[in-house]
Amino acid sequence: MIDSGSMACTLSEAAEASLLQHNPDLRGCPADDVVIIGCGGHRVTPKAIYNVDVVVYDCKMVVPMLVVPGQTDDMILGSNAIKKILELMRKTDSYWRLVSEPSGGSDEDCHRFFSLLSNTERWRGDTVPDKVGTLRLQQCVTLQPQSEHLVWGKLPASAPISVGSTVVVEPTQSRCRSSKVLVGRVVTPMWGDRWLPMKVMNPTSEPVVLKRNTKLADVFPCIAAEDLSQPDHIQAFSQSVTGAPVTRSKEDVRRALDELGLQDLDLDACEVSDLWRERLCQIIERYEPIFFTTQVGLWRGI
Repeated sequence: MIDSGSMACTLSEAAEASLLQHNPDLRGCPADDVVIIGCGGHRVTPKAIYNVDVVVYDCKMVVPMLVVPGQTDDMILGSNAIKKILELMRKTDSYWRLVSEPSGGSDEDCHRFFSLLSNTERWRGDTVPDKVGTLRLQQCVTLQPQSEHLVWGKLPASAPISVGSTVVVEPTQSRCRSSKVLVGRVVTPMWGDRWLPMKVMNPTSEPVVLKRNTKLADVFPCIAAEDLSQPDHIQAFSQSVTGAPVTRSKEDVRRALDELGLQDLDLDACEVSDLWRERLCQIIERYEPIFFTTQVGLWRGI
């Protein structure tokens, strides 16, 4: 049984006995510290846990199996195994070709099973349209200056729809589109009432009024992206925050230059903040011999 609501994979006691009969070298571990909460809050303590080699839809993997007393199904695959199966399937061209095809007149049970397994809803119909339609405003909308808004638009009655299928909402290519607003890309499931959200931004410093029936975004079908695979490599960046740096006053900086014999060097002429002026002074103090040698060379040349 494939159970997307279960977080773990389980075996029945009968399946455990059969497994040990065919694999006498298989060793399990006690699972006394594991508690399974089933429907209605029923708690069950597994008797053991095994790492079992399984092949599901040509996908080979090692799955930890909990032996649950009283279970009637021989084996239940939970969400942890389903995610791994999908991760392996997404690496094949046949999976994406099947996802991209419309459901058409195929078996409804098969369609529901595939939607359950892949967490996607295939386009219902004989063909997938290149474009679903253009969203229009059903009432006047006022956008506040320099703000982002969530605005709902509606598809025309003639536009084909597939309830539950994923669509992408992008800025419209219509010539009558508004040039005062920016429309962001949104990936969203399709609703049966033809209403879809749009991400609209007013970058100007004045309020913008969008009239009724304004065209803002075009809607296109796409493969669902709710459950993407984990990347092969994850890069992490860390950033440390320290306290505010201590800067010296202009008088202290001038006094430090006088002690170095660089009283003619005017750091105030450099139009930077106090922080960068302090860092420049630190560089001068660090490389003071270079400045001194340069001054001596100039003096001898004169």
